[in-house]
Amino acid sequence: MFGLAPKELLGLGVLAAAVTTAGNLLATILKDFFFSRAFEKWKERRTLMSVYRKYRDPLVLAGEELESRLSQICASYPPDYLRYEVLELVPTALDTTNSADDPHFRRYRLLSTVYRLCAFLGWLELYRQDVTFLDTGRRRQNRRFEEALAAFRGDLADGQLNKAKDWAEWRDRLIFREEQRAVGEAMITKDTDPRVVVGYGTFCALFSPASDQNLWSLRVACNFFLNLEKEKDFRRKRLNLMRQHVRSIIDILHPERRGTIDFLRARSGGFWPFQ
Repeated sequence: MFGLAPKELLGLGVLAAAVTTAGNLLATILKDFFFSRAFEKWKERRTLMSVYRKYRDPLVLAGEELESRLSQICASYPPDYLRYEVLELVPTALDTTNSADDPHFRRYRLLSTVYRLCAFLGWLELYRQDVTFLDTGRRRQNRRFEEALAAFRGDLADGQLNKAKDWAEWRDRLIFREEQRAVGEAMITKDTDPRVVVGYGTFCALFSPASDQNLWSLRVACNFFLNLEKEKDFRRKRLNLMRQHVRSIIDILHPERRGTIDFLRARSGGFWPFQ
C-alpha cells in the first residue's frame, strides 16, 4: 500500500485499532457516566419543577388571603372582632340587619382570620414534607424565598424583635417555629390523595370545643390574634412585618401576579375579593 513496508502497515493497523478502542472507551464513559448523570439531574430537575408548580398557586392564593386580612387588621388596629368574648359567642344565624356588629359576622371574622394564617402554614408544611425548600429554578430566587420565609417565621417566633427598653411591660404572643409546623400539620388532610389543606368548614369543626379532634396547635394560632391592645402591644409590629414578608413571598413565587392584583385593586377602588 503506497509502497509501505509490512512492518509499517502493521504499525498503522495497531495505531488505528488503538484509536478506535480509545474512542469506543471514551464514548462508553460519556454515555454511562456523564450522560447518565446529566439525565439523572434532568429528572431531578423535572421533579422539583413539578412540585414547584403543584404548590406555587395554592401558596400564592393562601398568601394573598392572609395578606389581605393582615392589611385590614393593621389599617383598623385593633379590630373589635379579635376578642376573647367574640370567640365565646355561639350565634345561630346572621342578623337580618346585616350589621358589622352582628355576633355571627364578628365570630366569622375572627375564625376566618385564624384560618387564613393556619392555611398558609399548612401549605408551607405540605411543601416542606415534599422537598426541603421550594425550588424556583434560580439560585438567587431560591435564596430570596428562603430569606422571606425565614423572616415570616421569625415574625411569629422571635421574642427579641422588641428592642424597647421596657419590653418586659409590653403585651406579646409568640408561635414558635415547631408550633408553626404543628399548626401546618393539623391543617393537612389525612385521607385524601393528593393531600391538601382542609377547607374552612372542616377547620371550624376542628376548632369547635365539642370536636373530639380539638387541637391545641389551632388554639395557639388563635391566641396570637386575641385581645390586641392599642398601646404597648408588640403584636402590632409583628402583624405589619408578617404582611410585608407574605407580600415578599408572593412576589418571589409569582411576580407577575402582584402587578395584576395592584391593577385590579386600583380599578375597584381598593376592594379585593379576599376580604
